[in-house]
Amino acid sequence: MKITFTGLEVFNHLVIPGDSTGILEQHLNEARELVFSSDYKQFTLFFNTFNYISDNHTNYLYKLEGFDKDWQKVEGIPKATYTNLQPGTYQFSVKAADAYGKSSDTRVLKLIIKPVWYKSNWFYALVTLFILIMVVFLYRVLTERMRAVHQLRLERINRDKANYLNKVKMDFFTNVSHELRTPLTLIMAPLEEILNEPETDKKQRRRHELMMRNTKRLYTIVNQLFEFRKTESGTRVLRVAKANLGAVIQDTYKSFLPLAEKKKINYDFETTVNDLLVFFDKEAIENISFNLLSNAFKYTQEGQTITVMLDASATHVVLTVNDTGKGIAKEHIPKIFDRFYQVEGGETNLGSGVGLAFTRRLVELHHGFIEVKSQPGEGSSFVVYLPLADEAYKDDARVDAVKDNYRPQLEVNAEILSAAVDIEDNIELPDRNAEKETVLIVDDNAEIVSYLEEFFQPTIRW
Repeated sequence: MKITFTGLEVFNHLVIPGDSTGILEQHLNEARELVFSSDYKQFTLFFNTFNYISDNHTNYLYKLEGFDKDWQKVEGIPKATYTNLQPGTYQFSVKAADAYGKSSDTRVLKLIIKPVWYKSNWFYALVTLFILIMVVFLYRVLTERMRAVHQLRLERINRDKANYLNKVKMDFFTNVSHELRTPLTLIMAPLEEILNEPETDKKQRRRHELMMRNTKRLYTIVNQLFEFRKTESGTRVLRVAKANLGAVIQDTYKSFLPLAEKKKINYDFETTVNDLLVFFDKEAIENISFNLLSNAFKYTQEGQTITVMLDASATHVVLTVNDTGKGIAKEHIPKIFDRFYQVEGGETNLGSGVGLAFTRRLVELHHGFIEVKSQPGEGSSFVVYLPLADEAYKDDARVDAVKDNYRPQLEVNAEILSAAVDIEDNIELPDRNAEKETVLIVDDNAEIVSYLEEFFQPTIRW
């Protein structure tokens, strides 16, 4: 006897080779394995021995390994039906025996039940891959976030540290400057008296003038530190008057002519506007131009060129200071206006480190802005833009340029001495026979009091 697979039904529908189920590609009896999708988990296999002599006495036994534990006996039509098998690989075996005890060979057919798509191996692989990608992605995101948070924390710590150091430096400079003002006053006042006296020894007079120039320079630096502190704290206000801006720029330009001659630097002034009547704070403009020129002379060598240019556009006054000096590296340009920032190396770290920072703050206080262009080895160009319109200064304090003489503090000998001179100019010499006058001098420095007492001695009866 020989077992023959005679047919296959899925959900009680006969399956034929090449139909829509895609299960059979050839006749069932020729197939070695059957593959069922997850949609066809209920099926029936038909088989027969075609034993026409004792067909009614033929017994059939079948077993689905992986599902049936024992051999199952067929009752009636020789078939085996299975429903809702779990996805996996099974082996269907069937055999037959006739009434005389003669048995057939066991026929084996491999059955594969595919899982639904979301339970398939490829889906699990995709899910696993997706999870791995998400884990890696989240790890990187968290790592980057932690790195960013750490970087921000470090930047905040460094910024706070820099602000603290800048504050300490500024407090130190301010305190030192405060301590220097009184000694400088006591140096400048007697020097001015000496210079106002007739001097026959020209060599001695040149020495006194040299002392006065450098003392004024030091006094200027001290005042600049005080002014910078005011701009940083927001207490510095503009005191503007309508005057000739070009004349002020030219005066500052001329003050550097001796230095240009000494260093043998080509030093030029160019302007397209002769009389530029605009509102401005003279002290601020002098500090701006003075700092820019000081910076240019610091980095310009013998034979090189410094050019000061004054121009006016439709909306702004444009002040440009060009030099052909050593220039500034690109990475340093964004930081040169920071307080106490100094480029390392050589002579580039000379100075206090507040000049350009003070300049920018004054320009911004003057409702303008400053730009810088530079190439190492080719030089630098600092350009200051200040508004022309009177409306830009409507909220600033106004002063009378004539009454105030619009003189900067740098030209005054010293605060106390200026007050003393004013008193001297306005005081009427007392009549020796008149009632005795009393002058009260108050200062926290005994030497200042002593000097003023001596200064007023010829005009005041004590």
